[in-house]
Amino acid sequence: MGFGHRVYKTADPRAEALKEQLLQITPWPAWVDQAVQVEKETVEYLNEIKPGRSLYANVEFYAAALMKAIDLPSELFTPIFCCSRMVGWTAHMVEQSSDNVIFRPNAKYVSS
Repeated sequence: MGFGHRVYKTADPRAEALKEQLLQITPWPAWVDQAVQVEKETVEYLNEIKPGRSLYANVEFYAAALMKAIDLPSELFTPIFCCSRMVGWTAHMVEQSSDNVIFRPNAKYVSS
């Protein structure tokens, strides 16, 4: 979680934007330096063990850090994550229910 993305094979621009916002918070929480270092070392490690995969921090890594930095209660992290995806999930549901077209080609649907 927090690294790699199906579409972004370079740095996730959403993660970069959130990181920029995180680094503008003052006073800077002491753990922010550690989060940035974890990102750096994790990307290096993933590059070693999964060469050619281009796995970078994704939006969840810095979204969580930013929510922590503004003292949002951690029990709200998952609901906020879900809210940001509800439109896409709903679009998938509408597309699927309208004519049963498979919108995820790698998924295997079976009838019961």
